[in-house]
Amino acid sequence: MAIKTSCPHCEQPLSAVDEDVGKERICPVCENEWVVPSKKIEPYAVFGDYSTTRPLGVGGNCEVHLALHKGTGQQVALKIFFVDDVDQKDCMRFEKEIRHITTIEHPGIIRAFDGGFEKRLVIERDGREREEAYYFLAMEYVQGETLDDILDSNGPMDEYEAVRIATRLAVVMEFLWENYQIMHRDLKPGNVMHSYSGEVKLMDFGIAKSAYDAQLTGARTIVGTPYYMSPEQCTPSRTIDLRSDIYGLGATLYHMVTGEFPFDGDDPMEIVRRQIFDPMPSPKIYNPDLSDHLVAVIDKMMQKSPAKRHQCWSEVVVELRAML
Repeated sequence: MAIKTSCPHCEQPLSAVDEDVGKERICPVCENEWVVPSKKIEPYAVFGDYSTTRPLGVGGNCEVHLALHKGTGQQVALKIFFVDDVDQKDCMRFEKEIRHITTIEHPGIIRAFDGGFEKRLVIERDGREREEAYYFLAMEYVQGETLDDILDSNGPMDEYEAVRIATRLAVVMEFLWENYQIMHRDLKPGNVMHSYSGEVKLMDFGIAKSAYDAQLTGARTIVGTPYYMSPEQCTPSRTIDLRSDIYGLGATLYHMVTGEFPFDGDDPMEIVRRQIFDPMPSPKIYNPDLSDHLVAVIDKMMQKSPAKRHQCWSEVVVELRAML
């Protein structure tokens, strides 16, 4: 849907789409930058102890806004989840994200401070009142870009840099599994922040699952992003474990060094089918200069059978570090 707004500098009428919320644009008249506003969350909206200042981005049923803590003035990234737009399982999933991430501290994970539930009364144009509800999660604000943004802008990464990033992510996942028995289940470039100072941080635990938690998703539900999902994630009846995340990191590393998805298709179900049945195209098809060592590591991480992959995160860390 179109967002109608005006340039904050020259008042030129402007428009954008929902997917552009939080992105910077250039006014065609005065050539100044402007940020695409949110249609749902106004500036200075209050959620718990936080007041929004501007949108940072949008995804699914959430928006992320830059916000300030009212007491300390600390800047945070405030993730706001629209309860009215989703079903009960989505709400349970967000509660789970709050429960997981606020207990975890690691330099390779976007730190979360607190979260909560907010209700507010909205007055429609016709004067009718309507109640809206939101979950919110206050997180560390990292100035940088996601790996997705970097790949979109610059194409494939240098092999050394890609392996450096993958090694840091493997160390984080080893920490999560050894200390919390947590699987992320959605490892992908869009969930990795690369700060302008070179830090690598994992984010978005919205579908993370503890080995000790009750299963939230139903027996026939597929959860994840098809481009990076393991074959067993693509098959609802199969059990998943940490080796599914190893596959996801392998697919992410494949994308980083080739600029291509390991498996693509015209729709999600075609990609899922290819994840399950098709052999992985060699990364050297897209990047002939890749080392044989890296290709072998990616190939092992992305084996169809979990039994043929690395069996623990420490094995992955050792193999990746050997290339640095």
